[in-house]
Amino acid sequence: MKVMLKAKGLWRVVQDGTNDEQEDQMAMEAILKGVPPEYVTTLGSKDSAKEAWTSLEAIRVGSNRVKKAKVQQLRREFETIAFRDGEAVEDFALRLTSPVSQLGTVGEVIKETVVAKYLRVVSSRCAHVAVAIETMLDLDALSIEDVTGRLKAVEDRAEAPTAQGEGPKGQLLLTEEEWTARMKEKQRGDAGSSSSRGRGRRRGKPRRKAGTGEPKEEGGKAVAKDKCLNCGKAVAKDKCLNCGKFGH
Repeated sequence: MKVMLKAKGLWRVVQDGTNDEQEDQMAMEAILKGVPPEYVTTLGSKDSAKEAWTSLEAIRVGSNRVKKAKVQQLRREFETIAFRDGEAVEDFALRLTSPVSQLGTVGEVIKETVVAKYLRVVSSRCAHVAVAIETMLDLDALSIEDVTGRLKAVEDRAEAPTAQGEGPKGQLLLTEEEWTARMKEKQRGDAGSSSSRGRGRRRGKPRRKAGTGEPKEEGGKAVAKDKCLNCGKAVAKDKCLNCGKFGH
């Protein structure tokens, strides 16, 4: 606008003012043509082109301050953005690109690539995919849509159950508390089984009476046995322990 006023020989009018009404109106017209529509009413109500120009400079100063404050706010939003608990990658992508788009409208460019930021703050369930993308692909050639599509595929696969109570590839999904409880229950069962086997062996195998070879029960009592009708020796399973014959 300043260049246009100088080209028409009207710059001195807005700088110093003039008593020439025609020059003043020409300068006012040039000013009103060069400002946004929302400023026309405010500036058009001024008594001279000089007053209109002074008012326009004040508006610009205020606008610049507002712009700087807005830029700082958007930059902070971009720098601190992170995944929320349970947030889908598509929803996060929308939140990430919002401050970037708004900064672009005021001519601000973010030095850090949006894709690099995206991969740096992904959720833990997609972290291994982010590392693979960073090491295998050219981040400058990737778009937000490309990364979102890759992460979405991993997210969908991780959430798809293969059977009731099971995760991908038939893996049972247990919480830490459930897993601890199961391990304790298994340990108690193993300890009980070992104890029962030990007691059973002690009770099930009778001791033998000293010097006779006859079996004893717990407490030293002899185990009752049938005797051979021929030799009078104890019989095991209807067979004489002395002569080896049956039923005599």
